[in-house]
This record gives sequence, structure tokens and C-alpha cells, in this order.
Amino acid sequence: MLGHLVTEKTFDEPERYMHRLGAFDIINLPKHAEDEQYILNFRLPKRRDVSMTPHHRNSYEIWRRDDFAQNRHWAHVCLYSGETPVSDALHILDPEVRVFGPVAIDETFDRTEFRLFDEKGLLHHEESVWINQFAMNFSIGQGTIRYDSPLTDRGKGGGAVDTVESLTNISVRSRGRESITNVTTGQEFRDYCREMRERGKTLFKSPSPDRWFPKGITGSLNTLEHVKTLIEGQGVIKVWIVDPFFDARAVENLIPTIGVSNLELVVITNLRNIDACREIGEGENETDPVSNLEKKLDVLRPIIHCNLKVKNLHTTPGSNEQVFHDRYLCLKMGKDKVSVYLLSNSFNAYAENYPFCLSQLSGFAAKNAYDYIINLEGLKNPVTGSNLYCDPDWSK
Repeated sequence: MLGHLVTEKTFDEPERYMHRLGAFDIINLPKHAEDEQYILNFRLPKRRDVSMTPHHRNSYEIWRRDDFAQNRHWAHVCLYSGETPVSDALHILDPEVRVFGPVAIDETFDRTEFRLFDEKGLLHHEESVWINQFAMNFSIGQGTIRYDSPLTDRGKGGGAVDTVESLTNISVRSRGRESITNVTTGQEFRDYCREMRERGKTLFKSPSPDRWFPKGITGSLNTLEHVKTLIEGQGVIKVWIVDPFFDARAVENLIPTIGVSNLELVVITNLRNIDACREIGEGENETDPVSNLEKKLDVLRPIIHCNLKVKNLHTTPGSNEQVFHDRYLCLKMGKDKVSVYLLSNSFNAYAENYPFCLSQLSGFAAKNAYDYIINLEGLKNPVTGSNLYCDPDWSK
């Protein structure tokens, strides 16, 4: 199914949906699928209500259409719990017996194999997987607001109309939460999801998470949209932005566009009294980007939806010494999964002066970068181990 969607419907990232395959019954239609009634059906009684949970899967039936039931058939039915067989039976379906069963089953099962034979050999084979747990992911919508940042204002009238529209209309909602319903077999739905996603990676070529955005206003808007998409991604519970030049302009272009209200977002910056790496905005004090940052955060506080913390680090109080240089975007998804991206540019200009490159780290590089970020958040110099100072330490 996913292969068809990829080739025929331009369906991106199919491996993300592999774990959902078990949520559907895969129906093998007979050769004459245009008939009003199927000629054959292996089914669980009352499957449309309670029988979808394992402790209610206590029987099965074999149904044959009247014309098909005029002949004798043999049905081989195997039931499994995981990989363990719990029932293996061969049934004789006599002529004119339209419905065979129900056949009672004492053990719970989550997979069935069904084969039908006539005197000449195998006629039909099907295998079905039944869900043992199901999960619901939900968030609470809180409306849509319109926010025009300086960057989107500059992009109006250009060629990125759809991008500007998506960045100015902010859908505010809570972070998605997963509710898992357990049933009697004890199999872990999360393990199943992980297994299916891994299987998807072997079956489908995943698009690269790396991105290159060309210099210019369109490249800047596309960078902002992509970063916003990553931050608001499904399963993301905490985000770190590490950028030594994350200033007032970076705040007003990005932060109000994040619409996930209970997402924890930590910005770690290293603004000093004089920042020669950016242009000075109208009404700003050239020698005090730190004060400008704090003022901008206070002004925008009513339209900042996420749980934001901004930490401006110093080696000593009031020091102009640079604490760190590299830029990172780090996403935490669940307890053990973290994605770390290395950024070529700062968020104060995106791709206005140079192309913007975003590349995902892996292996030890990702682990070391994550440890580096956690040290900075904990006010520890990752290189020397000495204490760092934070001013301001702003939070909402």
C-alpha cells in the first residue's frame, strides 16, 4: 500500500507510517471483486464491536457464498500469539454449509493464517494481524492568530506567497499527548511501532533531513518555515536553540510563530555589549543588544505561546568574552530519542547574507553535541568545566 502511495501519489516519508499498518485489516479480494458478495470470508464474530480486543477473540467463522458452498472444501486455520502457535486445525467444509462455526478458542491470539483447499489443491491463502494495543495522539486547539514579523513583511509581494501565509497564520494548540490502551496480551505497542518504523527504513529510502537554502529573502523564509516545522514536529517535547547571536530580531521573527503552547523551548545565546555581526535595527541601541533582547521579549510576551526560556551566557558577570561559537538545533522526542542539527548561520539573519545549511548529526557527533548543549544549559563551560553566568535568564 505504501509503495503504491509513494509511486502514484507522491507520498513522502512512508516509513513514518509503517507502524500504522497493523491498524487495518488487509482484505484479499476474490478474483470477481465486482460481485456484490465475496465468495469467501474468514472472520471473527461480532468483530465490529467488542471482538477487536484479544480477550473477546474467542471464536472464528468461515463464511462461503451460496454458489461457492456447493462444493466440499478443506480449511487449514493456524492461530498465533506473537510467534507462538496457540491453535492449528483442519476443518472439512461440507457442501451446502454456508457458515462453518463458530469454532471456540481458549487462548488469546493476535495473528491468523487461513488456507482453503479443494480437491485440486490450494485455492486461497490469507494472513491477518490483529491489534493488541492502540494509541491516540491528541492536542487541544486554541485558535488561530495572525502575526506579521519583519521577515514576513519583507517577503510579501515576492514569490514565496504560500510560505509567508503559513508563517503569518499561527495555529495555537497544545503539544500532542499519546494515550495508550493496553489489553490482555501484554505486547508493547511502542515496541511494535519501533519495529515497523525500522522495517520501513529498509523498504523505503528516507528523504535526507539535511537542507540547503539559498541566499536571499526566499531562502530566509523557507529556512524559517523548515525550522518551525521541525520544532512543532510530532512527538517533540523539548527544543534547544544554541546560537551566540540570537538577538531581538531573531526573537521577533521566530518565537511568536511557534504555536505549540506547552512545548518547552530553551534558547541559549551569548550576546555581548557590542555585536559587530549584525545590522542594527530601528530604535535599537548599538551598544546594548542584551537590553534590546530583554525588551523585545517583554513586549512579545503576550503572543509567545510556548514555554520559553532564554539564557544569555557569560564567562564572568558583564564579560565580553565569547563562551561558544557553533549553532545547534536540538529536538527531544520522548525519553531517549534526540535529534541534533548543526546550523551554518545564526537566526538573526537566516539566509539574508549567506546560504543557510542545516545538517543532522549522527553517532558520537550527535551524542557529544547533545552533551555540549546540556552543559551550556546547566551553566557549565563544556570545554573548561568552569561555571558560567547567565544574564538575563528570561522565562515565560
